[in-house]
Amino acid sequence: MSGKLRVSLTSKLLKYARVDVPFCAEDFGLDHAFDLISYADPQSFYHVLDEPSSQFKLPQADTDDSAEENQLQMCRSVEVYADDGCGTTITALAAGQLQVQVVGRFCPVVNEPYMMGRIACVSLLSSLYTMGVSGQSVLMQLTISRKLTELQRDVFLPLMVRGFEDCCKEADVKISGQQVERSRWLSIGGVALGFYDTSKKFIVQEHAVPGDVLVLTKPLGTHEAVSAFGRLQEPKTRAKILRHISEQAVGEAYRQAIKSMGLLNRVNSFLMNIYNAHAATAIGEYGFMQHAEALARRQQENVSFCITNIPVIAGMQLISKRLVKGLSPEISGGLLICMPLEQALPFIDQFKEAVGYQPWIVGSVKSGRKTVYISKDARIISQFPDNCIIELDE
Repeated sequence: MSGKLRVSLTSKLLKYARVDVPFCAEDFGLDHAFDLISYADPQSFYHVLDEPSSQFKLPQADTDDSAEENQLQMCRSVEVYADDGCGTTITALAAGQLQVQVVGRFCPVVNEPYMMGRIACVSLLSSLYTMGVSGQSVLMQLTISRKLTELQRDVFLPLMVRGFEDCCKEADVKISGQQVERSRWLSIGGVALGFYDTSKKFIVQEHAVPGDVLVLTKPLGTHEAVSAFGRLQEPKTRAKILRHISEQAVGEAYRQAIKSMGLLNRVNSFLMNIYNAHAATAIGEYGFMQHAEALARRQQENVSFCITNIPVIAGMQLISKRLVKGLSPEISGGLLICMPLEQALPFIDQFKEAVGYQPWIVGSVKSGRKTVYISKDARIISQFPDNCIIELDE
């Protein structure tokens, strides 16, 4: 079954169509313990692809001007299974443009439908932003679980779609259409398109050089925060978590994670073009280290990444040893960017001015064998600078 979902939000639903209002299922006559995540395919979110791709080659357009038809048709395309969980196809157009198409669907990872729609949109568009490409249009794809009751559908689906739509609006991306299907599992995502003029700089992910620094634009620990918050409802795991961190701290970490996951990487994309980024990747379900390793393997020069700082959502390093080793999966993470130090400093200043918190220099690029390693003296940064709460546009 396919079609289009007509979405209208009642005044009660509109109350929860915000990033700063936690969803309350009981307001709609639903059980307070209702778990939206239970409608997610357990294999889908973290196993979209077999492994991060270390291969990245741009297609080349046919430049034979004597063939007039070459100016009218697509010349060559290459499919790149990106390491952020989305399939990416880059097509060279004869008119001197690159078309970038990203495909991805995301099952619920939080029990807040509005934010889930937003998080799915952020994750989808991040594949474009890693290349400095702004999205132009999105075909929204929604899969509705057959297990949802009519009341659940009436509550959750409008909020998920509104979250997705609001994020597209903030990103200045047009929704070109909507496809709706029924399945066993619930998911939302789509097909995002972006275009880039090849006469301008395109951020190919292979130009890191020794002396560059590594900038990370979101803290790690989103998965731990979401997981810990949910496990507080389970008596056995609750006691284990509270031996390391207070319930209040878990709640604050969860809210920080929600806002971080819902924050677009659009500013990063814009600033990377200004400040001479040499390479970038989105941090996602494979974890910081595996994404960084895939990026290191792509580089033309023989370089390695040395990690000296590990920024995490406050308190999450207390409940996960894998997190501080960069091995935990991330949900809708930030970008890891290679750039010259003299360019990174103004990049950080402008990012802080635009977004409201300061990204981190987490390491450096050195001569090496395309590996990633954590320094013995690496520092754990366990909170946002100045106790900042990320602000999102309403």
